[in-house]
Amino acid sequence: MLYDYRDVKILKKGQEGFGFLIEEDSGFISPTHELNANTPFLVTEIDGGSKHGAIITEPYYVYAVLTKCDVLNRNNRIYGEDIQKREAEKFQTIVDDFRAVGEHNHPDSSVIAGDRVSHNVIKMWWEKKSLLGQIELILSPAYVKYGIICCQADYVANLLRHKIKIGISSRAVGTVKKNEKGIDIVQDDLEWICFDIVINPSNTGSWIVGKPEMMRQFVETENKKGSLLIDSCKNFLLS
Repeated sequence: MLYDYRDVKILKKGQEGFGFLIEEDSGFISPTHELNANTPFLVTEIDGGSKHGAIITEPYYVYAVLTKCDVLNRNNRIYGEDIQKREAEKFQTIVDDFRAVGEHNHPDSSVIAGDRVSHNVIKMWWEKKSLLGQIELILSPAYVKYGIICCQADYVANLLRHKIKIGISSRAVGTVKKNEKGIDIVQDDLEWICFDIVINPSNTGSWIVGKPEMMRQFVETENKKGSLLIDSCKNFLLS
């Protein structure tokens, strides 16, 4: 499907129509909530005594839940399973081609700016209705060797070094329509652009962690009635 992106607007929370679906602006996330408190987010410590005198060794891998199906996110949106898995299959070809790059923070554009690239998704796999990913931070030689921040990936690594919780959010284009309950349902014309690193991910549990097994605490489970357990937005946001 071809679009003229010059007049495309960003669809904010609660808005309908066609535009950029940038999954951020999730509001303040309470650090005392049960899914945030006492959770080990720490990525591998950057040690000044690393081998060869380097600040950090490469490659520097992190992990995150990239996206979820049929789960209400903090932007009041639901992405259907069929649409998400279709886009994941298309995006896998980009991953295989080693060009699934994203930026540090979301720009208002469908174009990925080369000078703002911070990471590359190098592996994806499904676990139930959650898409998990392995991500490589594209660090500069100056940061690896001396800890001097020169590019966006260096900023990201420095946040992680200080144990700041950061996450992943999708950037896409498509149409959103409200259902009878007022929830924004993403339509079939969705097209993924990339996954960006953000401070407050709209997707529940899309935090960057240091080990793949740490992501499983954020994978949706099923309750006793067999329906998908959907985390309520109101439990995460302060009014």
